[in-house]
Amino acid sequence: MADTNFFSSRWHTPSPSAWELARHREAALRPLAERPMASPLDVETVAHELHLSRTQTYELIARYRKRPQTSTLLLGKCGRRPRSKCLKPAIEEVINDVVKRVFLTRERPRISDLLQHIHVACDEQGLPMPNYRTVRRRLRMLDPKLVTSKRFGAKAARKAFAPVHASFASLLLPLDVVQIDHTPADVIVVDEHDRGRDSRDAPGKLPRAAHFPQCPSVFG
Repeated sequence: MADTNFFSSRWHTPSPSAWELARHREAALRPLAERPMASPLDVETVAHELHLSRTQTYELIARYRKRPQTSTLLLGKCGRRPRSKCLKPAIEEVINDVVKRVFLTRERPRISDLLQHIHVACDEQGLPMPNYRTVRRRLRMLDPKLVTSKRFGAKAARKAFAPVHASFASLLLPLDVVQIDHTPADVIVVDEHDRGRDSRDAPGKLPRAAHFPQCPSVFG
């Protein structure tokens, strides 16, 4: 079954504001999670600080004890997850099968032609027919490299998706070529003279996220 499933899920990166909220939660919840037993008064105080109910606060403490990482406290989204599927498994199987047999071919049929084949297959099995938008969403979930390879050939797929290999054989000295990248990092800004905390970082606050330019030399 796994070999015939061409639909792939993708990771979703939390936003900076979501990470900031998770860090704020962690700073408030960590002291409670490190205790064998958190008092109701302390839980009530933290719940008020985080604008949560007592039940939600206890749940977050329990989760953080099992997995003491900032990502444990990231917000979850309500409602259906992105790219979730609500069709019956039998209909999904029909769509997947017809996409493989009809759409992923060198004849490159249109979506309207694919939809007709899906409707015929569903009608033969007595299944409800998915609409155009549903089929189009399924196509958007396909691996682009796979689609290009099946519809335009392996050569076209390699040209479009193969990594570009740069050559640095002509480098003679260090720093002839420098690649600059800005990576976000949690830092504490200190004064350049006495190494004290920078006045812009109030005591008790979490370190601000900053971007450090990294300049690795390609030489060697």
